[in-house]
Amino acid sequence: MPGPSLDSPNLDPTAAPAALTGAAGAGPPGVLAVTGGAGFLGTNIVRRALAGGWEVRVVEHPAAPAHTLAGLPVDLRRADITDAAAVRAALRGSGALIHAAARYALWDRHPDAFVRDNVVGTRTVLQTAAELGIGRVVYTSSVSTVGPARDGRLADERDLQSPQAAPGPYARSKVLAEAEARRWVERGLDVVIVCPTTPVGPWDWRPTPTGAMVLRFLRGRMYGYLAAAGFNLVDARDVAEGHLLALERGQSGRRYILGGDNVTMRRAMQLLAAETGLRAPRLRVPYPTVLLAAELDERLLAPLLRRPPAVPRAAAREARMRMWVDTSRARAELGYQSRPAATALRAAAEWYVRNGYVRATPRCRGDQPDSGF
Repeated sequence: MPGPSLDSPNLDPTAAPAALTGAAGAGPPGVLAVTGGAGFLGTNIVRRALAGGWEVRVVEHPAAPAHTLAGLPVDLRRADITDAAAVRAALRGSGALIHAAARYALWDRHPDAFVRDNVVGTRTVLQTAAELGIGRVVYTSSVSTVGPARDGRLADERDLQSPQAAPGPYARSKVLAEAEARRWVERGLDVVIVCPTTPVGPWDWRPTPTGAMVLRFLRGRMYGYLAAAGFNLVDARDVAEGHLLALERGQSGRRYILGGDNVTMRRAMQLLAAETGLRAPRLRVPYPTVLLAAELDERLLAPLLRRPPAVPRAAAREARMRMWVDTSRARAELGYQSRPAATALRAAAEWYVRNGYVRATPRCRGDQPDSGF
């Protein structure tokens, strides 16, 4: 069944938002709503917000697990973010909002679901926030929306990815969703946009594609590396901190990249090896081989075996892009800081060992306490 188009919700995109009450400098005490607050980034955001004195309301899909919130003093509301009435009921009474809910995957059996959840859902949430007069919104975008720099410098907030150049349906939907956020800024809604890079760390329970890479390494199933691949690795706890800094210090309508260290895939494997005592893969895999394997897997093997592709085509296309970025704006304007990539990878490995995903390694026993924020 086809998913909704960008114009399908019963929402008037030209409607003037309700009078806004907040401004930069928002801070506790008060009610902070966090959509997607039981997900990987959301859980870290919720824990950081609680530590900062916020009264937290989590808005999660009715079918989404919420075990990561067990024992936390949060108000859990259930709402599909494309359902305007349910979102209104869930957000009513909130003074600030972090919209972190998103469908994050590099493949889905129903690609239109990315449009529904990430684009239509963002439009619904932001329009509802405007109508309710929520004072400040932080919208969680993605490094996927940061276009490549073409003049020899690192990409930064000035660079916008185009929907046509996005490497897959997830990235394309986030480009379109960020455009929705900017449109609501133009209509008067106080929205700060943050672009996390490639987070790893505690509470990646599903796991995300990056967490899955860490798990494959820990299970001894990472047999090679793609020489062309490069990304910016960041600790999820630092991304959570960056969200709260954006809420309190960010400039409305401005983008902030929340990242850590620029590394190659090979370097990331070497760091994991050093932190865990396991062996880093030494096989250098040419890009054409990865692309061919992804095409065969997604087009032939996955449908035949009725399973998700092990290497989605979107992942192969993304791997060719060296997604290195400049995070100096967030550091200068928000006071944002980040841990080294090695620390972030160590935290992810410790969390997976501690929670029974994998066995202990020679240097990673799962007995190191979470260092928190």
